[in-house]
Amino acid sequence: MTGQLSPAEAVPFVQERVRNGESALDALPAVAESEGVTAGALRSAYYRARGSAGVHHGNCTLTATEDHALVCAAQAFGYTNIPLSRAELASLLQDLRGKRVGMTWAREWVKRHRKFLSSRTCKALSDKRTYSSIYEEVLEWANQLDGFITERRLPLATLLNYDECRLVAGGERLAVKRMRASDRERPVAVVWGPAPDGARLDYLGRGESVRLPGLVATDIRFTAPLDYFGTPGLPRALAGAGITIFAREVVLSHKAPSRASLPAVLYLQGGPGYEGPRPADASGFVKRLAEEFRVILLDQRGTGLSSAVTVESLADISDDPEEQAAYLRCLRADSIVRDAELLRASLLGTTTQWTILGQSFGGFCCLSYLSFFPNSLSAVLITGGLSPAHLPGCSADNVYRRLLPRVIRQMDAYYEAFPADEAVVRDVVLHLDSLPEKYAPLPSGSRLTVAAFQSAGLSYLGFAGGFARLHYLLERAFEPAKRPAGGPRGGGSGDPNGSADDTPSVRLSSYFLSSIEGLLLSPINPLYALLHESIYCDGGDEAPNWSAERVRSSMPEFDAAARARGGQRVYLTGEQVYPSSFQDVAGLRPAAGAADALAHWRDWTPLYDLPTLRTNTVPVAAAVYLNDMFVDFELSREVADLVAGVKIWVTSEYAHSGLREHPTRVLDRLFGLLRGKVTLES
Repeated sequence: MTGQLSPAEAVPFVQERVRNGESALDALPAVAESEGVTAGALRSAYYRARGSAGVHHGNCTLTATEDHALVCAAQAFGYTNIPLSRAELASLLQDLRGKRVGMTWAREWVKRHRKFLSSRTCKALSDKRTYSSIYEEVLEWANQLDGFITERRLPLATLLNYDECRLVAGGERLAVKRMRASDRERPVAVVWGPAPDGARLDYLGRGESVRLPGLVATDIRFTAPLDYFGTPGLPRALAGAGITIFAREVVLSHKAPSRASLPAVLYLQGGPGYEGPRPADASGFVKRLAEEFRVILLDQRGTGLSSAVTVESLADISDDPEEQAAYLRCLRADSIVRDAELLRASLLGTTTQWTILGQSFGGFCCLSYLSFFPNSLSAVLITGGLSPAHLPGCSADNVYRRLLPRVIRQMDAYYEAFPADEAVVRDVVLHLDSLPEKYAPLPSGSRLTVAAFQSAGLSYLGFAGGFARLHYLLERAFEPAKRPAGGPRGGGSGDPNGSADDTPSVRLSSYFLSSIEGLLLSPINPLYALLHESIYCDGGDEAPNWSAERVRSSMPEFDAAARARGGQRVYLTGEQVYPSSFQDVAGLRPAAGAADALAHWRDWTPLYDLPTLRTNTVPVAAAVYLNDMFVDFELSREVADLVAGVKIWVTSEYAHSGLREHPTRVLDRLFGLLRGKVTLES
């Protein structure tokens, strides 16, 4: 070009370059140099000339449609838990539009659109007036998501939920679907990736983070296959069905900004049939773990928010007890650990390992995890939960023959501590046995039979402070407070709780009846009762066949009524489930058929892989409690000898719940074993 133009005269050359796809950031200095004008003056003239053409963003022109599309793309990344930094936003804009912008532009753009970037609703997609005008633009942006996510080492396909629209990006197919109103409660972000055994993780969604005292907790939901193994007997309607799995990620508040860089630990709850803990603040074992990890609290399938099973939902699945039992067989440890694998692979990446911690039944799950997915684990911690993985087939009989004598020893220790309660327990049994129907009615319609009363031992005998709590319950067993000499009398037909026309009214107190009702097997968490004996069925064709009932019946020490009539000590029972529970507990009665079908099932899937356990290389540390009433000490020692590399800490300081009573001490000891800071004791 000849001659020197004024800045205003050079503006058309800048505009022409921008129309040809060059960014203003590149065009301005190039024209200034070629035309010999001052860059600053040209920039000012260029923006003065723009007026209302497009949207002003400091150093780059975006049309209104492009601006809408950029908002959608930024929301898409945010909803997929990839909040873009300013640098990443600038990189995205250059990759997708070829427009190079600086950090100042990115900062100002974020400020301008903050209300949209923090909103759950993508206004551009949900507003029918603008939907058609920006649809193609959204497609253009979204087509680039897979590559960008891949660069950040995230799963290769993403499904993004908006308030009224769902944008599906995966492979080379892309679609935008309108959502039904009922779908609006689905996760706001969804990811899937490779899954074990060919299963596909359809959903991994994060809810909003909430702040608790000292903690930040984030909800996670995904959909996993209901049936990993081709379970026979499932209702046809459930073929290929999925179930929702819920977990909660917890980090200390001051570590929340860097949570992605923290190693992860998965906590597996005791049970079976109980959801993960709900921390209210930074305390207990969650706080100790969160000092080093991002803590993942899993609701095991069928519990909590993971497609929880209730007696009512079983009836919804099928009215056939055999089909109900088939559904329940999909909820055992072998499926739980596969859910955990799906979560790990999508949350951390397929090659990133995590630590797992299992308490009680959670420890059983740990050995299943170690059996089938050892390469996914960096370390395993177990507290009171070394399962009898070395026993073949259905080992329930063997387990109960070991555990019931432990219950007797616990009761003997209790009577030594509270000798007067021996007579009270005996009197309660005699009273119940004397009633016309052999039970006292409870407020909910449940029945306090002798067997139901004995089951109170589950809640008291095996935990710290349990002896005292049982004593305080028994001291208020009867009303009036002074029992007639020789024990309670009554049993007249006019009062189901026991009274006679010619004797003072002697009855169990309302306090006692209400308290006992809370100790019965819970219909709120029915999986504990339904699945209890099946946790010992490791492959094979042997049915549990109500193992606890058979073993108890062979031990005269637990014939409470006969012993009470003979003036002998009466023994409560422990962690055993009997068929009578499904009649005594009103809320469990509708599930009695499913429970019986499970008790007679013979074709069980394997829970452990012994060759893998024998050659294990993953560091394992376990707390083994000498006086554990729930997990036999000797069986725990035997399985510890089987699993290669297990380091155990044997202690009599705790009965079963050391992790709850002194979490820091217990976990410090186990981490010390793993890291060589604590030597093994002889």
